[in-house]
Amino acid sequence: MTLTAGRAPGRTPLGLPCRSGNSTSGGQFMSEKTTLDHLADAAGAKLNEVADRARAAGHEVAARVSDSPLDTASEKVKAGVDRAKAGIHNAEAHASYDEGHREATDGDGH
Repeated sequence: MTLTAGRAPGRTPLGLPCRSGNSTSGGQFMSEKTTLDHLADAAGAKLNEVADRARAAGHEVAARVSDSPLDTASEKVKAGVDRAKAGIHNAEAHASYDEGHREATDGDGH
């Protein structure tokens, strides 16, 4: 397995969606996503956040019941990673929702 540097198309180096679109004749930047697309992205990010928080809670329980200090430390680290992922998904959800709200209030829905 080889790892390659770079990022997925349409994503920032942190994996967040890039703002992309087509330039219009007026020099404005037009979003490719509709209001519904942004709200669907927000809902998906919230689902990912909930899943991450549930995994973090599971790792915390595993850390508490473990007899091995190494396993306890490992589970605590895993819980921390999942809480960090949940925070990222929360930020993505808010950004997508805010963009969808902007799209809805500018009157054209695009």
